[in-house]
Amino acid sequence: MILSSCASTSGVKSTSEKSPQASQEAIQKLIQQAGDTLITVKPTGAAPYPVHVHAPTLVPFIQAHYDAEQLNKIKDILSKSLTIKLGSNHLPKAADRFESDPDQSTKNDPTHYDAVWVRDSLWVYLALAKDHDPQALPLLRTLIAYFASPDQVQRLNAVIQNPALLQGSATSMNAVHIRFDGASPTFQDVQEGGKPQHWNHKQNDALGLFIDLYARALLEKKISWADLSFEEQNLLNLFPQYFEAAQFYAMEDAGSWEEIERTNTSSIALVTSGLERLQKVFKTLPKNKDHPHYSSQKLRKLIQLGYKTIRAQLNAGGESPAYPPNDPHYRTSDAALLNLIYPAQLSALKRTDYVKVLKIVEPLVGEVGVKRYLNDSYQAGNFWFKATANTEDTSSAQDFIQRGKQLAAHSEAQWFFDSWIALCNQTLFERYRLKGFKEAAWVHLNRALGQATGGTAQNKILGADGEPVLPLAFPESYNTIIDTKTGQRAFAPSPITPLNWAKASLRILLLQLLGDK
Repeated sequence: MILSSCASTSGVKSTSEKSPQASQEAIQKLIQQAGDTLITVKPTGAAPYPVHVHAPTLVPFIQAHYDAEQLNKIKDILSKSLTIKLGSNHLPKAADRFESDPDQSTKNDPTHYDAVWVRDSLWVYLALAKDHDPQALPLLRTLIAYFASPDQVQRLNAVIQNPALLQGSATSMNAVHIRFDGASPTFQDVQEGGKPQHWNHKQNDALGLFIDLYARALLEKKISWADLSFEEQNLLNLFPQYFEAAQFYAMEDAGSWEEIERTNTSSIALVTSGLERLQKVFKTLPKNKDHPHYSSQKLRKLIQLGYKTIRAQLNAGGESPAYPPNDPHYRTSDAALLNLIYPAQLSALKRTDYVKVLKIVEPLVGEVGVKRYLNDSYQAGNFWFKATANTEDTSSAQDFIQRGKQLAAHSEAQWFFDSWIALCNQTLFERYRLKGFKEAAWVHLNRALGQATGGTAQNKILGADGEPVLPLAFPESYNTIIDTKTGQRAFAPSPITPLNWAKASLRILLLQLLGDK
């Protein structure tokens, strides 16, 4: 989650216990194993471009353009790789790192990527719903039940009554929680030392996407209002009150990457999109004088305030430009801005706004993946071999800056977001029918396919921590390995492999491309 989301970017300590000599040997081994097939794709009427393909199985299928038969063939080859396992509670872990190892499949993941992140789960819902998978609706219903649980409702009401609970750097546990222990039948927090692990739950992007998809399901009649409990129905009143109290349009939150709190355009956009969907839902629901709906006038005002910030920040440069350029909160180019195109549905943005988003994100496209933002130190060069390596919360300014000091220049992790960029371009192509969007979708589809891991079941390649990873799997990112003696560099898949958000993103993309045929 993460991040990161990504799932998300954080978890618990995963510090390398290797000696310096053992680490150096592992690094050299990773550099020696490095290898992919470099393909030059030559589209008609456009410039050729390189694609690094790590899985030999996929090399013969890389094309400049695809017809339905070719896309279905790729979908069949990747069927197992893109399958997302749900637990008995109908929810996915962020990553199923041990799914093929019977000796470890029941163990707790030391990175805590076996937790449930709301953001990642909603992307999985989108993928399952797109595929008409019957598991989709139970997943969404479980998340609705989670937010309607007593602990979450108490947090919603507490902030509504006292917005100061979210003000300041020590208030992150007061927010509505966006991550929990997937093995807990009562949705309890991930535990550390017998206590809830400290986590920055101030992530409005996840909350906005939840309320958006909940509202869409009602509008599409996937969920019947009559089948919902009062607590579940009342979420549609509590969430806009929560966003109003928090002043979401100006609030600093940890955002998609769960890091230093900033006023994030992407978080504000996802909340605004969710509020727009609520507007439509309230028009369809029965009136109840004992429990009136949230004021339509207030809702309209919140949406206007959201758009005001979105437009101002896009015009100022991107994600969080309302700080001095030398401030660690300042950022322009950030992959989280892709949220404005997909999965948000922002009715008041224009094609020029979406093109601006793609232009802002473009500098993040790397050799084998997409950086979250420039100078991102999470999973950067030799990350997993450093004594400070961990997947803990780094949302405080002090922790964020300290981790940044470990960054080797130009060694940012390159994430799975090529499928997301392709999905954004395909979404815009379907809306505007401009050839350039379609061409970009093909380019980033190819790059996304290239990210599937190499190796075989009998001869697995090593991840960036020196441990084996699954073949033909989609990692959270590719990490830079650096031989500090020779300066030689290579890429290796993150040990967070496979990541369910990565699977969901590519699965949605393939289905959307097929739907346009």
